[in-house]
Amino acid sequence: MSKTTTTSPADNPLFYANPVPLDREKHRELKLGSGEPDYGYARGAHFIPALIDEFSAASREMPILFVPGAKGPTAVFMVGLETGRSRLVKADGSWARPYVPAYLRRYPFILGEVEGQDPLVMIDEENSVLSLTEGEALFGEDGEPSAALNNAIGFTNEFFAAGKRTEAFIELLTSLDLFRQITIETRAAGAEVQTIHGLLAVDEGKLYELSDADFLKLRDERVLSPIFAHFFSLTQIDRLRDEVQA
Repeated sequence: MSKTTTTSPADNPLFYANPVPLDREKHRELKLGSGEPDYGYARGAHFIPALIDEFSAASREMPILFVPGAKGPTAVFMVGLETGRSRLVKADGSWARPYVPAYLRRYPFILGEVEGQDPLVMIDEENSVLSLTEGEALFGEDGEPSAALNNAIGFTNEFFAAGKRTEAFIELLTSLDLFRQITIETRAAGAEVQTIHGLLAVDEGKLYELSDADFLKLRDERVLSPIFAHFFSLTQIDRLRDEVQA
């Protein structure tokens, strides 16, 4: 018997149930934990958004693929073989691999885009990451952002910029018609076949058939390394099959 999974990108940011503008009065008592991060909130996701800046560092840990969407493909890390079930979140909420996706490290902060205005720092009020009792407060007694909050906001801004670079990277690949649809099948010993449809990968054959001008465009945009990191990451697909599930 085989089991089939069809991809279905979410319309809203993954994990963000109730993002609201960060407010120094409303969120003054919230604290960022100083211990080991708990990624239990990510246990129900088999894909995590990925950034082009991460491809090289993460390629030895997780498959990097692309999911089609109404606005174009999205880069993702595959972290599970079944819909709604991660294989990389352990029972205690820790991450099973050395590299933790930036998307998880940014949560519960995010930048909201409002037309005609600067991006606004927001926070998911329904998160399980922040605490009222443990860690460093987001704001000091004077109402100013703490060092922990400034670091989180800095990282959120870096993530936003990297997201724009990732969008440009994908737009370039799309314009050169370099994506192909793939189906992934894996099978553990004595278990049913896991089949995942609806994914995209860079077509290596098309890459090497590009004209000199188009290939040089990829070189000049400095995206050849991420493309090859994507190719290398696909060797990690079967490794997910053997990951002990929480």
